[in-house]
Parts: sequence; structure tokens; C-alpha cells
Amino acid sequence: MDWEKFFKDVMNWMNAANIMLKNYPIDSAEYWKWVIDTTGRIEKRYDGHPLVVGIMVAIIRYQDEIAQDMIAKKESENAGVGV
Repeated sequence: MDWEKFFKDVMNWMNAANIMLKNYPIDSAEYWKWVIDTTGRIEKRYDGHPLVVGIMVAIIRYQDEIAQDMIAKKESENAGVGV
């Protein structure tokens, strides 16, 4: 397992995610399709190594937490509209 290559791929993925987030909000379907497709490709590139899968799942979970926080904030702001 070439861990240096894997972590470079993760770093490149994070840079690409930042670019995607300039074009699509983190709670958009387009962004999440990209997240799932690209993290899946990385997992396959490393033959589904359990640690690779675990790291990619952790990245997805972190992204999801940010998205859920954003959704909750929007809902909270919208709840106050018209009061």
C-alpha cells in the first residue's frame, strides 16, 4: 500500500472539494453526487483497503455534519421569517 500516494490523493480531493464548493452549496445534490462518485473512485483505486474506506467514510461524515449544520441554520432562519 502506497500511503504517501493515498494521502496525496486525499489532499488533492480536498482541494477539488473546495473548488466544487465555490460552484455548488454543500447541501446541493450536485455536490453530494460528486462527493460520492469521487470518494468511491479513491476507495476502488486502493482496492477497498479497510483503512482507506474508513478514512473516506470519515471525510464524508465530516462533510455531512457541515451540511446538516447549514440546513439546520437555514431552517432556523426561515422559522423566524414572518414572525
